[in-house]
Amino acid sequence: MNGIEEYFGMENPLGLAYSQAVKVKDTVYVAGQGPNTLECSVEEQVRQTLENVRRVTSNLHIRQEQ
Repeated sequence: MNGIEEYFGMENPLGLAYSQAVKVKDTVYVAGQGPNTLECSVEEQVRQTLENVRRVTSNLHIRQEQ
């Protein structure tokens, strides 16, 4: 084992070819977790983005702090 885990756990409606998260030893790289829509306030876009990141990282058993 090379210490690398890829995670493709969330729905990817556009069928884009990327890993939503890659864990390399103790470091996690997260990609493509923007808001679900741009038809809302900036505050809502940030909330959606952070929720998407939380969903991806929760499946990798990462401790999340406020």
